Amino acid sequence: MEPKPTPPPEPAVEETKVEGTLDLTTDVKTVEDKRVVETASDDEKVTVTIPVAAVVTTTIAVTVNVNVDSDVDTTVPTGTFVVAGQTIDIELKDDQGTPIIEFAEPITVTAKVDPVNVDVETIAVFFFDRALGVWVQIPATVSADGTVTWNIDHLTLFSLLRLSKITV
Repeated sequence: MEPKPTPPPEPAVEETKVEGTLDLTTDVKTVEDKRVVETASDDEKVTVTIPVAAVVTTTIAVTVNVNVDSDVDTTVPTGTFVVAGQTIDIELKDDQGTPIIEFAEPITVTAKVDPVNVDVETIAVFFFDRALGVWVQIPATVSADGTVTWNIDHLTLFSLLRLSKITV
């Protein structure tokens, strides 16, 4: 039996993709018949969409860090490869500065990868389950242009990984 992988160390922040404050009364828009607030990075490579009903607060501070995680290779599931050796760490805080880590409704995260350098058919999204010490794949959609979209009801480290096309 293989030993359980240890959690990756807290990675160094390579780049902050999104940082801002959203007002859940004035910054609201309607997407697919839901009232949401949305924030995106300047380069539009990361977008976070939060239903107003998902949180109980009037404002949300959002930070999305793309982390250098050289050790992620040692903790990923067998048969996967890291896309750019990075993890995505999303932080939300309410108007009192208290972290929000669980949601009444799923929030949506969209990340874009370069479809020229990565076979988009092999991309999958994983989150790190700290209790179990393993990366867990979650449902995601990946379009031909490299847009990866997933819904989550809690926050943790996320990583875009390439699944191996080789099966044993």
